[in-house]
Amino acid sequence: MRGAVLGVMVTLALVQPALGQRLVASTSDPEVSIDSTFAGEKITLFGAIEPEIGETEAPSGTYDIVIAIEGPSADRVARRKARTFGIWLNLEQVVFRNFPSFYWIIASAPLDQITDPGTIVEERLSFQAQSILATGAEDPTIEMFGGELVRLMQTRGLFGVDDRAVMFMSDRFYTARVDLPAFVPNGSYTARTLLFRDGAIVARRADSFSVRTAGIERFVADTARNQSLAYGLVCVGLALSTGWLGGLVFRR
Repeated sequence: MRGAVLGVMVTLALVQPALGQRLVASTSDPEVSIDSTFAGEKITLFGAIEPEIGETEAPSGTYDIVIAIEGPSADRVARRKARTFGIWLNLEQVVFRNFPSFYWIIASAPLDQITDPGTIVEERLSFQAQSILATGAEDPTIEMFGGELVRLMQTRGLFGVDDRAVMFMSDRFYTARVDLPAFVPNGSYTARTLLFRDGAIVARRADSFSVRTAGIERFVADTARNQSLAYGLVCVGLALSTGWLGGLVFRR
């Protein structure tokens, strides 16, 4: 009995330091507005490592921060085309369910120097993990199609990794910046912040911000989505009016 109690006390002593810190974080822009002049935006993420509520002693140790910024999800289809009898045809395809439209991973150091490969996969800190999660399977075909889909997203600046984007301004205060491209999708975004010490996650939190179309662009988008019949009639009317005016102007 005494040995069992001693074992529990030792276990608690080992676990307690990992529970002795918490993250206090925020974002610079809770809502990003997109208008006709929007050319991209920089979002600043910042925070501090603080002791748990009720504790007075400041947390000690060397820490690393990893932040995964994920945008709204949608189903995406990756297809492989091949030329058959002189015609390009879609031969194979893979559907990726609830695949993020934006996924950036920023960190204070290279991921393989922060933690082990198992944690990277478990916490979805790799693009391959996103492909597996979206299909529910892992095989060479999924890997090939997923790799091409990720490559296209990276080309557009919607997927990426920056292992030097998080900077510690002091031992406990950090700041980071992430670029949103000009064609960033509308919707809600989540920034998952993971605090690592000695390769293990000791604290985590999630913050959110939104990207919304503003001004006349938002009015047009809302009308097209919520009042499709009226929107279609207005578009037809504008097209007829434009054609009629053009005929008057260029009439010989």
